[in-house]
Amino acid sequence: VVNQLLSKIDGVSSLNNVLLIGMTKRNDLIDEAILRPGRFEVHVEIGLPSEEGRVEILRIHTKRMAENDVMEKDVDLAVLAAESKNFSGAELAGVVRSATSYAFNEVIDLNDPTKVPDVENVRVTHECFMRALKEVTPAFGAATNECDNAMRGGIIDYGAVWKHINR
Repeated sequence: VVNQLLSKIDGVSSLNNVLLIGMTKRNDLIDEAILRPGRFEVHVEIGLPSEEGRVEILRIHTKRMAENDVMEKDVDLAVLAAESKNFSGAELAGVVRSATSYAFNEVIDLNDPTKVPDVENVRVTHECFMRALKEVTPAFGAATNECDNAMRGGIIDYGAVWKHINR
């Protein structure tokens, strides 16, 4: 695949005014030949969103819920953003979808699946979002399971810096 891509970029007939954009989450797997001058030579890293960015992402993905009065008033996007450290925008979109699924599950009668659910009463609550945050895990950040295993015997509190890192 790399050779085919390079032959298209460096081919016999030159392509003027053509901009190639490539995206990856795995910079370590990119062949060095692709990164040589004249090819993909400008690199832009887009990091994880800040807490304010996460609030805005959640606001975008819950806009229709709020407009249609499906989201309960107890849902605080700032609290959800604070709880979703290390989540990417795509993962936050997954949290919103998962919370919606939990809300639908509350109106479905599991004893009688043929019964048509009353979709007018579907309400996405803060609890739906909290359950979704436990279900959707961020790809980046601390591996909490490994940290919990390492701290079985307890850990010494080293002050405010440690508390900030450990949360």
